[in-house]
Amino acid sequence: MVAFSIKRMFEGFDTELNSLGSGIDDVAVLFELQRRLDLHMIDVVGELDAVGMTDIVEGLSTKAWVSKTARCSGVTAARRVSVARAVRRRYRPEVLDRLRSGVVGFDHLVVIGRWSNPRIEPTWSDNAGPMLDLAEHLTFAKWEKVIAALARLVDTDGTEPAPPAEESWLDLRDIHGPDGVIGVEIVGEFFGDYAEVVRQAINDATNRHRKAVRNDAEQFDRSPSTSESQLRAKALMDLCRFGTQFTLSGKLPARNRRSVSDSAGRRTRRTTRVFAYG
Repeated sequence: MVAFSIKRMFEGFDTELNSLGSGIDDVAVLFELQRRLDLHMIDVVGELDAVGMTDIVEGLSTKAWVSKTARCSGVTAARRVSVARAVRRRYRPEVLDRLRSGVVGFDHLVVIGRWSNPRIEPTWSDNAGPMLDLAEHLTFAKWEKVIAALARLVDTDGTEPAPPAEESWLDLRDIHGPDGVIGVEIVGEFFGDYAEVVRQAINDATNRHRKAVRNDAEQFDRSPSTSESQLRAKALMDLCRFGTQFTLSGKLPARNRRSVSDSAGRRTRRTTRVFAYG
């Protein structure tokens, strides 16, 4: 069994956890602890999975047990188990050294695993260490694009087919503040037709907002100050607002309809539509 050492996890820390506050340096310490905990979890979850411990003790698969015990979604549990299996079965020992160095984190291993497929194994996993080294001087987003490009280059027969649209998922998580819920975090992945529809809708709405921002900037002779991520947030809000005007059948809800009389006194129906875009 893997020896889980709390002392080793906190090795090198001279900060009392009870003294941590909300300052930027204190929060950075917490993120470092989270990274170290992720590293230990890879070890212990991999060991539990290898011996089938969760099935023996509770009659659950490793994924189901992680989801139940960690109070996380099945998607999150599957990622944790997948990474733990890859580290234990396919990756060289120095891969975990990259995580210990602090240059990369758990999500980097998720990306490498996502682009793996039988056609490029074991070469792909054997080079996980060097691929992680590329992350040292790149943002996560840029590094992820590099890994995707490498996978396409190595896989001369074509990349693995994308997951079916039905495997798309979306989580909504409330963001809590001192006085209750102050926002919502949206996390998800879309594939196939779902991805095309979502991408097209958000891109079109974002373009409309981008044009409006540029027009305002030109009118008032100033530089646009709204970031692309803010434009996408506004686009999604508009799409959701517009969507609430319709039922799943494509008709407006009853509260948006009212009957009126025409010139001949016959009852007819008039629909009031509210559009998010002016």
